Amino acid sequence: KTELRQANVRGVTAYALVDYSNPDELGNPTETSFSLSDLKAGDTVVVESEENIRDAKVFEVIRVEQVRF
Repeated sequence: KTELRQANVRGVTAYALVDYSNPDELGNPTETSFSLSDLKAGDTVVVESEENIRDAKVFEVIRVEQVRF
């Protein structure tokens, strides 16, 4: 089931690229920062909010993670 929601970013929103294709010496994914303008259509992202978004159609985002495999 597909849901359409609006995730609003703020000036304090953090952006992290989590790269599983480039692990560190312990085998963990590397994490670097990126900017919102670096996102392209089709990118996989995970967003984090401080509020309960279970039924929210619009919510504020504190962290955006772009995931690469």
